[in-house]
Amino acid sequence: MTNFIVIVMFVGIIIKQWSYIRMLKVPTKKSIFEIVLIILGIFGFVLLTFYSTKEYIHYLICVLGIATFIFIWVKPGITDTGMIMNVRGRELYSWSEIKKVKISKTDYVKVTYLRNSGSKIIAQKFDIKDYEHIINILQNNNVTIENI
Repeated sequence: MTNFIVIVMFVGIIIKQWSYIRMLKVPTKKSIFEIVLIILGIFGFVLLTFYSTKEYIHYLICVLGIATFIFIWVKPGITDTGMIMNVRGRELYSWSEIKKVKISKTDYVKVTYLRNSGSKIIAQKFDIKDYEHIINILQNNNVTIENI
């Protein structure tokens, strides 16, 4: 029974994360370090499951856990309705909650989001090729843009 509850919870989380991923217009840039950590994490899940499992259902739980892990990692970015992230217990900040955005452009685009109170929410990095698309989304949603 416990295994069934865990499977249902993982499926629910995956469905929620998938809905966020489908909303994405501009995903964040993933660094080599992040990619290596994700691969090591997946490898760790597989090893832990392989050496500790007693039933086939545990393999299914492992696969669902890995899928959840990957979906949560892929999810951050910009949508038409707001910004998606994995910080401070919130996943979606609407554009009405964001007062200003600071953008710096080097070999990548760094976007720093500020709340209406002026405090920093988070900074996200994007591919340089997405710069114009990011600017268009921000302008369409009446977000104040400050170039650094």
